[in-house]
Amino acid sequence: MSKCVIFTHFHFDLKKNSVFLAKDRDRIHDLWKRRFERYRDCPSVERLFVFISVGYQALLDVRKLSAPFIGLETDRQLVKLLSKAAKSACCEPRFVVVVGFDRMVDVLSRLQRRAQERGEMISNLLLGSGKHMRYDSPKIVDAILRIAGRNTDRPVFRIDDDVEPSEKAFSLLIDAYEKISGRRSSSVFVFSGGYGGWNYDDLNEQQNALRNNYAVRTFHLARNGRLEPEACELFLSGLSEIGAEQGFSRERQGGNRAKAQVISGAGFCLSYAAVKKLPPFANMNYPITWIDDHLKRKMHEALYDLGKSRRWSRIVNALFRQERSDHNVTGSGVLGYLTTLARGCICDALIRSHHGAGPYTQAIDAYLHAEVDLPKIFEQERNPDSSWAARLLTDFGVDLARVANERLHKVVEHWSTELSGEELELEGGVSFVPRRDIGLYLKPAELKGNQVTNAQSCRVYEVLEDAEQYLELLKVWRDFVDLLEAITDGNGWLLDGTGKV
Repeated sequence: MSKCVIFTHFHFDLKKNSVFLAKDRDRIHDLWKRRFERYRDCPSVERLFVFISVGYQALLDVRKLSAPFIGLETDRQLVKLLSKAAKSACCEPRFVVVVGFDRMVDVLSRLQRRAQERGEMISNLLLGSGKHMRYDSPKIVDAILRIAGRNTDRPVFRIDDDVEPSEKAFSLLIDAYEKISGRRSSSVFVFSGGYGGWNYDDLNEQQNALRNNYAVRTFHLARNGRLEPEACELFLSGLSEIGAEQGFSRERQGGNRAKAQVISGAGFCLSYAAVKKLPPFANMNYPITWIDDHLKRKMHEALYDLGKSRRWSRIVNALFRQERSDHNVTGSGVLGYLTTLARGCICDALIRSHHGAGPYTQAIDAYLHAEVDLPKIFEQERNPDSSWAARLLTDFGVDLARVANERLHKVVEHWSTELSGEELELEGGVSFVPRRDIGLYLKPAELKGNQVTNAQSCRVYEVLEDAEQYLELLKVWRDFVDLLEAITDGNGWLLDGTGKV
């Protein structure tokens, strides 16, 4: 029977949880015990890697006033806690591999030496501004696993931590992997399963169906605390014109068609050849929706990497059930999510156009094929330690800003119709109506020559800063991959899951 390897990330916010209470330990233990039991009961899963990023972030974040020792100690406590939960779930000793900072030291030290040789700070390459752990930052570890496992026939699937394992879905993903890859390490492919399982016909489940059957959140569409199918359909379907294909269905399967659901952390699979060519978007400073799955695929599409695997994107019927929390349904949470989603739409425009590659991807393509220098987006180098100040754009940066502006105008035009018209109460007693005021909040760039005059409050400027940071990582990625491919000792956990720290 064919098997797969699972990668998942255990997110822990040290700022909110600086001290462990007994009840917190019990809650985390019981939650992960249940998760480990569900994975244990999936015959297709050979091994589960759980990455704890607290210590990883503490090691990389070298800012003033940071507290690395607290982070490292918390990391060790979490490793022990999850290892205990795996044992309580009666998992085989080699089945669950908990990856804390201790396991990462050897690999990170090698990467750091290589970065120093290139005159780079590793923190700025692997975290946003050397400090932020965004969506794609943990995918460095995911990439390391895929590179280490390049000579095996075991696919690595990423599963977000709010997704329930499914043996049926894993089996379908494994079948797709074997058909697409042909077991050739040179194949480039990017695909995933999707979300579904909540029943529209059951009124008690309908709200969960509207909230969880799609890769895009819908909580911001609620009226009087309730989601309506018509509002969700209008919003989700509209995304296909401004950022990503997304269908809608009043069925248990959600948008269960190959191009009707954004590929996502529901069994995300990225080939070794794809990882080797492009790094994860690990050093984003701002949250950008889809940055670690859909947008990565669109970049490979625009680079003409996928060939026959182009038709394999969302694997139909490989459905996972998720249960999202409603932790950010407040006014600031709604605007925060819409901003994150808008950045994703902007980034999509830089990556692809109606005619093929967008201007950003064209520059990357020229660099990868002709060894030309990557163009600069800003005239001056960025200094994360200085007080905030706008930088002048290069001609290439101005071109990107114009493309980004055009997309953002379309986003605002759509959302001015599709969003709820309910008033949101923000901090300081400020009221906000998304349908009416979204254009004031999602400000396009105001260009005066090669200067963005409203840079401090401009979503376009934020995306351009992150686009520049990714180019810095791309420059050293080939060196990093060569180094990772050369690892043959001292990392048994990485190569076969048996090593001891």
